This record gives sequence, C-alpha cells and structure tokens, in this order.
Amino acid sequence: MVIIISLLLVICSIILDLLPNFVYSSAVKLAIYVLAMLLVFIDMKIKLKKVNNIGEKTNVRKKYLIIILAIYVVLLSSLLFIDKGYRREKWQNTVSFLSQEHFKLHSNFIPFKTIVNYIKGALKDTVGIKTVLINIIGNIIAFAPFGIFIPLIWNKYYLKFKNFILLMCVIIGIVEIMQFITMIGACDIDDLILNLFGASIVYGLLRIPRIKKFVDKIVQ
Repeated sequence: MVIIISLLLVICSIILDLLPNFVYSSAVKLAIYVLAMLLVFIDMKIKLKKVNNIGEKTNVRKKYLIIILAIYVVLLSSLLFIDKGYRREKWQNTVSFLSQEHFKLHSNFIPFKTIVNYIKGALKDTVGIKTVLINIIGNIIAFAPFGIFIPLIWNKYYLKFKNFILLMCVIIGIVEIMQFITMIGACDIDDLILNLFGASIVYGLLRIPRIKKFVDKIVQ
C-alpha cells in the first residue's frame, strides 16, 4: 500500500510536469519525490523488522532500494528533460538535426571548457551565481546518490571501483546523448566529468569503514 501511494505521488508529479500551461516550483517537486522515497524507506524498515532470515532480509532490502533508486531516476529525468523551472525546453526549435548549429548549441567535447566559462562569467558578473551553482554544484550532486545505491544493491559486482566507474560512464553517457538528440540541454563532456566526480566521491566515502558501518546500520 505504501509503495502504491509513493508511485501515485510520482505519477501525479509527472502529470503536473506535462501540463502545457502549468508551472509548479521545483522545490515542491523535490519535496514530493523526497516524500515518496521516504515512505518507501520507512516501509522497508518496518518490513525488515518482521523478517529474521538473513537471505530474506537481503532480498527485501534490495527490492526496496531498487524502488527508491527508480523514483530518484524519475526525478532526475524530470529535472533534466521536462522541468520548466530549469528551462528544459528546446533552445531553438528551428535548428536542424545534426546541423552545424545543432553541434554548436548542444554539444561540447572540450574538457573543462564549460566549467571555466561559468567561473569566468561569475567573476565578471555576466553569469549569475545561481546559474553557476546549478550547472556546477548541481551536476556534482545529481548523480552522487548512485554512489550509495549501486554498491548497496549490487554489492557483489560493483564494490570494485573500476566496475562502478564503467557503469556510471555508460549511464551518464546515455543521458548526455539523449540531451543531444532531443536538443534539450547539451551533450557536454564537463557534465560527464562533474557527474562522475560526484558519484565517485560518494562511492569513495562509502569505502571508509566508519561511514560504511553507519550506512549499513541505516539500511539494516
């Protein structure tokens, strides 16, 4: 029942996103998704207390963590491709697919070019601090939760750092390619660098025994 309520919250948020003449605060959207994930987490804790078998506990935990991760992926997809508050509409509806303008407006393959441009813009007051924070700090935070969920859910394989990095490169790469194809946002190597950096930091922190013990205790 709790999972159904959480999924209904997510569906309602998606419907509101897709309404053409309706704009609601990104903060409200974030609160809705956090509530949905929190409800699933609380239900997981209740279910785990009722289970004594270690194998069954592992299966229950994995199922619930996958659901929480799926909700987060929907939130991330909404912010990247739908959210009107972040102006995730097509920048230029007249741009031809795979034209010179398409590549110019919707791609960057030079490492740190976008990051440097944002920093220079902030120093010269030509770019707002909020824009810089959203595009730099936001990109670091965006995929950071994967550094927790992936090792917890698929710990037998993705406890190896190289496997985790490879998987994250594939996931982020797909997102960047989709942004290029849809012309919503841009396929930017700097986004990949920042996204991967954020996920790797969290993954690395989870390898610290004290932090790992604390996280394990939360999901027990």
